[in-house]
Amino acid sequence: MKEFRKLLASQQQTVQSFTAKVIDIDNDKKTISVLYDGLELSDVRLKSVIENSDTYILIIPSPKSFVTVSILENDINTAYVSKYNEVQEIEIKINDFKFSLNEKGFLLKNKNDTLLSLMVELIAEIAKIIVVQGTSPNVAALKAIENKFKNLLNDV
Repeated sequence: MKEFRKLLASQQQTVQSFTAKVIDIDNDKKTISVLYDGLELSDVRLKSVIENSDTYILIIPSPKSFVTVSILENDINTAYVSKYNEVQEIEIKINDFKFSLNEKGFLLKNKNDTLLSLMVELIAEIAKIIVVQGTSPNVAALKAIENKFKNLLNDV
């Protein structure tokens, strides 16, 4: 950290940005550690403010990818990611409502209910329908639709 402070002090700018390599991601703190010019900088913010808030937009970079880190007023404690080369996940949370997108699919959640769990419940109930006259639901087709939803949606 001292080396980073010296490097910043030598550059007489109020906003500084540099490209660095992601070396660690802390999902709990919503921060990353990066490597720049042989120096490690930790606690680089992924959110605008580091605090427990129920409302935020979060972009998580891919491990070992490159990001642009910006620092305000030569204060190393204000380091945040301003640009991303590769993205691992995007998350939006507004109180109890959460949307997340990653390589496994997307999650749409409100409190304890997810879109996937609701679709699976709905398909299971439709499959139980027995029609006396006419055609009952095609359970195999409903199961295929359920599997398509499971491939598209995430439940975690």
